[in-house]
Amino acid sequence: MLPWRNGSRRAPMDELNAVAKANGLVVIEDAAQSPGIRYKGRYTGTIGDMGVFSLNCHKIIQTGEGGVIVTDSDEFAGRLRLIRNHAEAVVATGMAVSSLVNMVGWNYRMNEVEAAVGKVQLRKLNSLLVRRRQLVDRFLNGVKGLSGLRPPSIREGCEHSFYRLMLQIDPDIIGFDAPVLVEILNKEGMDFYAGYLPINLFPMYQQQIAFGDRGCPFRCPWYEGKPDYSMDALPVVQRMRKVSFTTEVITHCIAETDIDEMIAAFHKVWARLDEVRDYAKQ
Repeated sequence: MLPWRNGSRRAPMDELNAVAKANGLVVIEDAAQSPGIRYKGRYTGTIGDMGVFSLNCHKIIQTGEGGVIVTDSDEFAGRLRLIRNHAEAVVATGMAVSSLVNMVGWNYRMNEVEAAVGKVQLRKLNSLLVRRRQLVDRFLNGVKGLSGLRPPSIREGCEHSFYRLMLQIDPDIIGFDAPVLVEILNKEGMDFYAGYLPINLFPMYQQQIAFGDRGCPFRCPWYEGKPDYSMDALPVVQRMRKVSFTTEVITHCIAETDIDEMIAAFHKVWARLDEVRDYAKQ
């Protein structure tokens, strides 16, 4: 199982771990967006069997590229070292150099300079998270009370890294969907977007092409079903595309004046909702 959260809002890990244990599954936490964040007193990435962190250029802490995987399991740690280094037995503790490994490995080795940058970044992590929360609090307080705008919710016992600020609207109240709001806000100099393109809309699924020229695996002779990758088959995803939008610009690098400009843009749009509704009908 690979639990992931959008914008670092944690998945219900206790429940997922229980399901995994009952079915003999391994839990690999995608903690790329939530380093230093706790879930019921435990740091994300340490709750499942393995935790994966990303350190590429736009994450909370970064080394330019690369990432880190953590685990308490000697078995998993050994396999990860093999995967990182061409599956060469020389890198795994307790294995003879001549041992054969039935595994395909890659070159995922981090160089010393990136590692040194990462160690310094790690020491700054807590202060960077505090700064993000301060700026997000300033923004949310500034847009509080705007009709139909919903701030992010945080589950009890959880923290939020605010790697990405996720907001929602009520289209029935403001009169149009999130993509329209994103377009209007960005005309005011903002940098919002309406989230990720749903995976089911990728050409691989819509055209059902993956391996070779015979439609494998979508028209596999051993599979008798007919997969449906339309948006109608995913009503929750369809709804979220209409109500949610996000930004990644609230980082430790920006100033309070930048937040105030964002707040002013929201109030300007909300003061002219009737005009936006007319625009959305065109």
